[in-house]
Amino acid sequence: MNMSWYLKYRPKNVSELGLTEVRETLEKLLGLAKWPHAFLLTGPRGLGKTSTARIIAQYVNCLQPKELGMPCGKCRNCQLFEAGQAVDVIEMDAASNRRIDDIRQLRSGVGLAPSQLKYKVYIIDEVHMLTTEAFNALLKTLEEPPEHVMFILATTELHKVPETIKSRCQVIQYRLATDDEMVQTLERVAKGEKLKVDKKDLYLVARRARGSFRDAIKLLEQVSQDGRVESRLVEKLRGYDELVKTMFDNLLDKKFDEVMDDLEILRKTGVSGEEVVFDFQSLLVDRISRLGTVEREELEYYQDLSRELLEISRDVREVASVFLSVKKMIINLYLKYQRTASQPVKEPRRAKVSERVVKPERIKKSQAEDKKAGEKKAAKPPEPLDNVRIDAEKLKQVWPGIITRSAEINHGLQAILRMGQLGGVKHGVVEIKVGYKLHKALLERAKIRNWLEAELARELGLKRVGLVAEVSDEIRQKQQKRKQEKSTEQDDRVAALLG
Repeated sequence: MNMSWYLKYRPKNVSELGLTEVRETLEKLLGLAKWPHAFLLTGPRGLGKTSTARIIAQYVNCLQPKELGMPCGKCRNCQLFEAGQAVDVIEMDAASNRRIDDIRQLRSGVGLAPSQLKYKVYIIDEVHMLTTEAFNALLKTLEEPPEHVMFILATTELHKVPETIKSRCQVIQYRLATDDEMVQTLERVAKGEKLKVDKKDLYLVARRARGSFRDAIKLLEQVSQDGRVESRLVEKLRGYDELVKTMFDNLLDKKFDEVMDDLEILRKTGVSGEEVVFDFQSLLVDRISRLGTVEREELEYYQDLSRELLEISRDVREVASVFLSVKKMIINLYLKYQRTASQPVKEPRRAKVSERVVKPERIKKSQAEDKKAGEKKAAKPPEPLDNVRIDAEKLKQVWPGIITRSAEINHGLQAILRMGQLGGVKHGVVEIKVGYKLHKALLERAKIRNWLEAELARELGLKRVGLVAEVSDEIRQKQQKRKQEKSTEQDDRVAALLG
């Protein structure tokens, strides 16, 4: 059975580890006369923490190491490692062995001398998953370990590891890999597989892997066939990169509708929302690092965008759909930055405790008042204006400008007017055809209709103009057809991305 590349090309010595700081730190520590009795490896997934633990375990037990951090691979102990028969190296997953009984069982074997090797090495992965009682039991062993025992702990969540444990370990911090570091690792894999590949394609793979060596190697394997990298598969990665960059530019330009459309395309391609959030954060950091002098509002926008993305990334494991969270972020930014200065977003007033307890008689009274107020606000149907003459051609010319200015009143109004259509003109009353009753109801609100009538009268040079909205099946069918065409266009773009 063929082995996955990320397993086949797992680092076998310190020099093959991808992160420069980790290599340098290990070389210093392993060069000491007395090695630390406990290591704590911490950082994001896919960076080689488990590989590092195995390299340390093999190196300290190697009988004839070639050089610092490099086991010989030929001695009896190294052969046991290669064959997977080194019984004195005990690997334990704390996610499934997290109880105090599991640690007690581990402690019972600590006092026994190694049966094959020089050192008995315990590798505990995801150590932050241990219970409080289990950590306390482990602490007793870490405080006074036997000379022949070494512990190597690994975690992706250092903040969950008790300080008492950290203080008794040599902590080695892992960070996300740079593109250059990942390309070096990919070149080693490509050389081992005798793979024909352009270096710029390796950088594309590295960028998509987002700092993870494991993900980069897995992705390289996915785009490789018959000893070469398939350009068709690489183009998919390039298409994704270009689309995300376009989305990000549109987000900075506050073109929220276009961002929403492209977000739906990415969702249909099967891209995870986490990837989109990660890429947005990376692009934002890059953009901010190159900012010069900016206006106050623009700086505030960058700060809000950064906060929204950070909030999503913190909750990414709890939310059911990251895409929904990103859409919510876009809506929040839209509501704040697409309003004009004359229409600020008002913060809701926090009710006093006495106001929160509402008696039944107050509810009835409030409902009656609302009904009465609604009757007062409702606009009356326009009366015929027989003495008003409207130039239909001039009406067509001024209408687009009125639609544009309508955003100052209500963005929903602007969208309805764009989807609607001018109807006939009769007795000084302009008819607007819309597709739905809800749209008709909005246009007939007193404030909305009064504004539209005033704008029409001003643009047409008349003292007064009436306006009426009518629901049209034809308009509704056109809107549904446009929606279907938009969905088809998205599907075509999705198909292009998927190849």
